[in-house]
Amino acid sequence: VPGTNGDTTLYFTSPAVAAAGAVTGTVTMVGDAMYSVSSSFAFSLVEGARARVSFAYPTAASTAGGTKVRVSIANLPPISAPTELLVRFGSSLSYADAVISAADARTEVVIVVPPGACPTGKQQCLIEALVAPLTNPAAGASFTFQYTSPFPSVASVMPDSSTTSGGTRHIVSLKNFPRVFAVGEVAVFSGATNLGRPAALRYSDAFETVLEIVAPPAASSAATAMRLKIVPLFDWSKSVELTLALESETEASVVSFWPRSGPV
Repeated sequence: VPGTNGDTTLYFTSPAVAAAGAVTGTVTMVGDAMYSVSSSFAFSLVEGARARVSFAYPTAASTAGGTKVRVSIANLPPISAPTELLVRFGSSLSYADAVISAADARTEVVIVVPPGACPTGKQQCLIEALVAPLTNPAAGASFTFQYTSPFPSVASVMPDSSTTSGGTRHIVSLKNFPRVFAVGEVAVFSGATNLGRPAALRYSDAFETVLEIVAPPAASSAATAMRLKIVPLFDWSKSVELTLALESETEASVVSFWPRSGPV
């Protein structure tokens, strides 16, 4: 653009480079083959504003999944709907539940934690969670998220009592017990005694496992309770214990009969 006093203003587009830093630019004005003028100038190339997570809550949840996390991201490319986002926790894909706002270079979204798993023997583990435009994952931002593996527990036992002579079959429902696919993956203990595998595996997924076990005879006919331990053989740290009330088994006896007499 011609200026006054012989000044000229030029506009140019900076090139893409591998790394930010100082560069030297050169402008050459060419007249004819015998005449040209060059002028150099210093110029700095800086990295573009990258997307970054400025806030996330909560940053820890159960491996069972389903927890909703509110995330605030600066410099995320414009989005208008949850379906425009890629959400990943570690290697597990998930989804955005809502876009709260997307203005002034700041985007707030609600994402859903998928079911996950910590390494064997660990109750907690850290993973990387990513939120990015579906069409350009490299323009997203990530943050550290902690999975917490809930301790297994006994949800129910039917029936909840046995006899001192043993042999009662019990249906045991377990919460957060590791998923198993066969009775051979589970052992039942009474104290240090391995009673072997359960009688049957009724059902098992990441949230609930239902087993059928047979109570052993009590160590003493005077015992009033029995403690059993159910162990996933591939991860003993996820074992659960249950207590059965014991009843003494009495011999059958005649209480009454009728009629008391009859023909010979």
